Amino acid sequence: MKLMTTALTFGLLAACVSSKDDDTAAPSSEPSDDTDTDDTDEPIAPPSGLTPDAVYFDVRAVIQNNTIGTATASDGSEFSGQLVIFLADSQAWEGTEDVENACALIFNMTPDSATYEAAFETAGAWLGFSFPALSNYVGATPSCEDMNEDYLPLIDRWSNAPFSVGFGPTKADDVASLQDAIADAAAAGQDVGNW
Repeated sequence: MKLMTTALTFGLLAACVSSKDDDTAAPSSEPSDDTDTDDTDEPIAPPSGLTPDAVYFDVRAVIQNNTIGTATASDGSEFSGQLVIFLADSQAWEGTEDVENACALIFNMTPDSATYEAAFETAGAWLGFSFPALSNYVGATPSCEDMNEDYLPLIDRWSNAPFSVGFGPTKADDVASLQDAIADAAAAGQDVGNW
């Protein structure tokens, strides 16, 4: 969109430039003093700020009696569930605790906001729930403010959208895909831990 606006602006400026009074002069094959003869292109500056290239999801939930429940920790705090969406620089990101190399959008999953979704079971999952976004959106990590401006619309769009979460058995194809991804990452020199 930015490129289109720039091109449109350039086109309008070019259309507004007046021609010379004497259009009868023969064209010159010699470059004028004010013609740029440098054939090298200007280097394009790399994007500034966090530039994510992957999206990761972290879901933690308390399931009691086939619904979202609540657990009480030893310190007295209660926890029901949380969805975190990480917009990450996959080459630098070190996992869910690393919020320097990822913008994390955080949502609570509470019993009173969960709506059971039978479609998940129809698709083979054990359980599934949908949640309204605005009442469940907690906020974003400070790294989101440092994100490249081209990606900022994702924060607005995803923080305002409802979401669904399903829980089900792992399929053999899913395990094989995960094992292939881990092997590829290890071959690329990334620390993949012990699997």
